[in-house]
Amino acid sequence: MLARLSYDTKRSYTSNDLYMETPSVNIQAQMNYKISDQWTSQTILSRSSAKSEGYYSYLYEGTSTVEGIAAQTGLPYDGGIVLARYITKQNSETYGTDIQQNFIGDFKIGNMRNRVIAGLDYFNRVINSNNSGYFNNGYVYIGNNLPQFTAIATAAGLPNASQGDDTGILTQAGTDAILAGSTATPSKVSQEVFSAYVSDIINITPALSAMASVRVDRFSNDNGAQTAFSPKFGVVYQPILDKLSLFANYLNGFVNTDPSVNIDANGST
Repeated sequence: MLARLSYDTKRSYTSNDLYMETPSVNIQAQMNYKISDQWTSQTILSRSSAKSEGYYSYLYEGTSTVEGIAAQTGLPYDGGIVLARYITKQNSETYGTDIQQNFIGDFKIGNMRNRVIAGLDYFNRVINSNNSGYFNNGYVYIGNNLPQFTAIATAAGLPNASQGDDTGILTQAGTDAILAGSTATPSKVSQEVFSAYVSDIINITPALSAMASVRVDRFSNDNGAQTAFSPKFGVVYQPILDKLSLFANYLNGFVNTDPSVNIDANGST
C-alpha cells in the first residue's frame, strides 16, 4: 500500500537542521530505618528536571484543502495524498519534586499475620513555557501525479510550489523567518498533589487472606483543586494450598487531567 502511494519510508520529511534537544535529569535518594523488629521507616526524595529546546513539527491531513483548490480553479487532481507541515519552536522547562514517607509493618494480631504499609506523598511540578505558536511550513505530496500538485500549489500562490514534492523550507533560517511573526507565549503552570494511603494484608488462615486499602489524593493547580478517594478490597482463598487459588476483589480508579497549554488553529493559546 505504501509503495503504491509512493511513500518513501526512508525519508523523515524534515531535516537535520530542524532538531529538538530534550535533556533530562532525575535524582533519587532513599533512606530505610528499622524502627523495631516489626516496623521499618522508608523515606524517598526525588527531583527531576526536563527541557525542550528546538523545533517540533508534525504532518497533518491536507488533501481536502488541495482538492478544494482544484475544484475552485478547475485544475485536475487525480489522486495522491497531501500532508501539511506545522512547526513550532519549543523552549520549555519542567521541574518536579516528590517526597514520600512510608511506614512498613509486619506483625501478628493473635494468630493473624498483618502486612501493613501506610504513607504520605507530596508531589510538585512546575512547567515554564516560552513556546511559539504553530505555523505552516509547506506541504508534502505523496503520489504519482506531482505535476498536478505543482500546478495546484502554484495557482494557490503557495511558497516554493515548484521545488518538488515538499514545499517546506527545512532550514533554521527559513523556519525562523516563518516564525518571525509569532511572539513566544510565556506561561507557568504549577501542580501539587498531596496523598495519603494505607494498606493491610491479613492472613486469616494459611488458606485464606484478605486485603483492604484506601488512598486519598488532593490535586491542586492554578485553576482549583479536587479530591479523589480510592478504596480497594480483595480476598484470596486456596482450596489446595499453594496449588489452586480463588480470588475476588473490588477497586476503583481515577484520572486527574494535568494542566496544559492548548493552541488553536491560529497558533493562539
